[in-house]
Amino acid sequence: MKRMDTVDSLLLQLEQYGEEHDRNKKTREEKLRNVSREMGQFLSILVKGCNAKNILEIGTSNG
Repeated sequence: MKRMDTVDSLLLQLEQYGEEHDRNKKTREEKLRNVSREMGQFLSILVKGCNAKNILEIGTSNG
């Protein structure tokens, strides 16, 4: 399996896990605070577009 296929597979699994976990949660506090696929793609474009040398991620949920 190619590296990108492996990464794409992992990202899909994480996305599905988050959706499944949150499905029956009633409050925001119970849900995972993952960014959506679209937001992740947007953040990637921003980072690449500004040629960032460093990025600080502050986790708020499950890593």
